[in-house]
Amino acid sequence: MRSDYSIGLGLLTLGAGLAALGGLEKVILYAARPEYIGDSMGNFRHSVPDAIWNITNITLWSGVPFVLAGLYMLLRRSYTRISAQIKATNDRFEREHNSSK
Repeated sequence: MRSDYSIGLGLLTLGAGLAALGGLEKVILYAARPEYIGDSMGNFRHSVPDAIWNITNITLWSGVPFVLAGLYMLLRRSYTRISAQIKATNDRFEREHNSSK
């Protein structure tokens, strides 16, 4: 049980780190070329080689599945517990309702 929580927290941290790193890479690339300021993002994008730009995109978007997997692992036990409580409450309500008839 605790290992699921630890793994989920690790995946969430890894995914957030990868997404932040991908964003930071884009900021560093933009800061490295100060002549492209304002609305000239298209010119800036064409000045950066495709391989470098793809590395930043891959890093940014590879963090998203890790974040989702980490959230799933962190929240699935809570979801299971809450759904069991709702089912028990519903069963109790149905028993009381049927016994009053």
